[in-house]
Amino acid sequence: MNVCQQGFRSVASLGFGGQESASKPPQAICKPLPNIMKNLITLFIFCFSLFSFSQDKFYEAIIELGNDLEYFPESISGNKNYIDESSVVKWFKKSIEFCSEHDSKINEIDFDEFVSAKSTHIKSKKPLKGKTYLRVTVEEWTFKSEKNAIDFISKFRLANLECLNKGGIEFWRIKEKIYLIVSGATMFSYKFNKIKESMDKVLN
Repeated sequence: MNVCQQGFRSVASLGFGGQESASKPPQAICKPLPNIMKNLITLFIFCFSLFSFSQDKFYEAIIELGNDLEYFPESISGNKNYIDESSVVKWFKKSIEFCSEHDSKINEIDFDEFVSAKSTHIKSKKPLKGKTYLRVTVEEWTFKSEKNAIDFISKFRLANLECLNKGGIEFWRIKEKIYLIVSGATMFSYKFNKIKESMDKVLN
């Protein structure tokens, strides 16, 4: 960005014979200035991103799992350590149809007030035993209101969850959000409580 300022350079000069010639009119003096607007926009975007992530408790809770237990996310999307969708919701919806033949309570579970989900697959840095690494899915489900989340989780508790997922499910509610830990293998279920405790350091 260039900004021009009005001023006088040499407004008088000597002519032939040493006589002073007439003054020249003012000339514009242009000085290059830093691209302030570009710098301000960059700073605004950086501050907004920093503020957004500081408000994203799920993002922070996943980081805490790495710091606390050395369980790290495998689902990465841009600068986020999770994806903005749920593989578990899709799986549950299919499982509800199947399990409803054996458990009528499962039919009462519905996702009408469900708004959005965040999901990530977690893997332990070190094997738990032999060459077996912990692998679980951790999710955050957001509902329209706290009441909707309470209604959902009360129905969820009454259902036969083993039918929905034989590997085990851990879930809890904080305001209008429900958090889940899901695994396809029962051998990892004994780690669910540790994961919950670690996440709750940030979530609560």
